[in-house]
Parts: sequence; structure tokens; C-alpha cells
Amino acid sequence: MRHGSFWSTLEHEATHILFTLLTLGRVRGLQATHRYGGQMQHHGGGNWLVAISPYFFPTLSGAVMLIMLALDGDALRTAELILGVTVAYHATSTYSETNRQQTDLQLVGCRFSWAFLPAANIASFGMIFGTARNGTTGLGAFYNRLWAESGGFWTSVQDVVR
Repeated sequence: MRHGSFWSTLEHEATHILFTLLTLGRVRGLQATHRYGGQMQHHGGGNWLVAISPYFFPTLSGAVMLIMLALDGDALRTAELILGVTVAYHATSTYSETNRQQTDLQLVGCRFSWAFLPAANIASFGMIFGTARNGTTGLGAFYNRLWAESGGFWTSVQDVVR
């Protein structure tokens, strides 16, 4: 069980719920407490993406970025400030939550977590920084560049293997 605040526990469990819904799962229940962590129950077997999602996806930042799409002027500047706060929150909460005792990480395995999470966090923070810099244009530019660089990397890996 994690020790922490109710709000950080609720945000963590909300990320599990979001990814359950995105992977077409059904949520059965939610429990979040101040002192004893939380738990989200869903129908069906385990889903590695649902389990590991709070360790790379900034749920609060994602919500702010969606709102930013409808804003301009001073409202957009205020939302950018709020985005910065949510990014800092995500970075610090993820750092404090990531440890070998976390049942989410035990479910997917430490080796897989160490292999997957750095790249997933680069993709998530790139999404945030691209959006903060140039809105959806910046977001698209980041992912186009990431895709192109990834293709080059895998071509190099294949050359080494041959």
C-alpha cells in the first residue's frame, strides 16, 4: 500500500480508470484513501498498460492540454502556467511512487518497467512540451520526429544484428 495524500491517490487511480476505458475495459470500482493508497477494480484479467499507466501518463496535464485547445490570449497564458504546475506535479509524484514495492510495477515486472517507462515518459513529456510550445502543430511535429528517429534507430539495430 502506498502512503500519500488522497488527491494524489485519486489521480493515480483515475489514470488506471482512463486507460481501462481506452483499452475498452469496464471499471467495477474505485477506492482511494489518504493513508492506505487506493485500488481500481475492472472486469477481466490484468492489463499491463492499465497497470503501468500512472507511471508515464500525466492525466492532469492531459486534461489541461485538452482545455488549451479551446483557449487563446490571456486565458491560454494562464492555462500554460497551470500546465507547468501539473507537469511538475506529475514528475514529482511519479518519482515518489516509483519503487519496487509498488504492486502495479510488480504486476508488470521490474525489468519490463525499467525497459518501457523511460521511453514512455519521453513520449509523454514530448507531448506536453510540443503542445506547450506550438499547440497541436507542436504536438504533431514532436510525434513525426519521434516516429522518424525511431525508424532510423530500428534500421541501425537491424544492421548490427545482420
